[in-house]
Amino acid sequence: MAELSTMPKTTTRLTGRELLPSLQGSAAIGVMLAEIGEVPRGAILVRRANYVADTASTSAGDPGAGNLRWNHATHASATHLYIDDSDADAHDLSALWATLVAGGWVYLWKADNLDVFEVWKVSAVTDAAGYLDLTVIWEAGAGAIADDTPLILTIQQPATAGAGVVTGPVSSTDNSLPRFDGTSGNTLQGSGVTVTDSDELAGYKANVNVQTGTTYTLQASDCGKVVEFTNSSAVTVTLPNNLAAHFTCSIVQAGSGQVTLSAASGATLRNRQSHTKTAGQWGWLSTYVRANSGGSAAEYVMSGDSAS
Repeated sequence: MAELSTMPKTTTRLTGRELLPSLQGSAAIGVMLAEIGEVPRGAILVRRANYVADTASTSAGDPGAGNLRWNHATHASATHLYIDDSDADAHDLSALWATLVAGGWVYLWKADNLDVFEVWKVSAVTDAAGYLDLTVIWEAGAGAIADDTPLILTIQQPATAGAGVVTGPVSSTDNSLPRFDGTSGNTLQGSGVTVTDSDELAGYKANVNVQTGTTYTLQASDCGKVVEFTNSSAVTVTLPNNLAAHFTCSIVQAGSGQVTLSAASGATLRNRQSHTKTAGQWGWLSTYVRANSGGSAAEYVMSGDSAS
């Protein structure tokens, strides 16, 4: 088996066998591994313990001290692993079970023949009374594990949120851009936006900020958006002096009220025809900040369906 220092990098799960050389000795020792693979994986908790297979039953529940049980007689069809709090060496692992989260892998080998193995992806963790209930998805395996077979159990555990581990969906659309799911910073989801192999962008939609009043000051959060004005009376849009260089947005007069752009003190509005307004209802203006010296002198350039 390859030592970790000589292993090629991988962008997928470990096969599991790479973990064993680092875990020789007491099964009570946990080893922290960092930065395994091309993608950020953070710290990974790897746990090795000895167990005995209980294939005589598929019932949910505690399999008994030192035992491990599947919820299906055909292991590849199992969806749960039941692991007693105590391993075959009488080590109490209940404290470790309480720290586990979904997203890692479980590896099982026949202790006297490492060519017989099973690999599972963990999709949910339940710390039950006296045992661990893992909801799992079959990934790979070879050979058969009979009742009372001594086993080696290894858990590859992802780091928790904020430790640099990023997980994503089990499949993706080719060329789609990922985006974060939630605020934890460690879960990605797919999107409908794609970038082809020729760098062509598709699938994105306008983000519209609808304003119903007669006054509005552009915000940094408007960058890249369409700001739509629906009032029937004249509207004044203030261009602040502090928006960063290369800020850009579009302005639409959706109501009957004409929209006027007004540069705040320190800011400048430039237009080839010296226009400052929309030409009428459904007029569309585009503006961007070409420079902002010192952060308080934003220079706007405006074009589109404009009027003086």
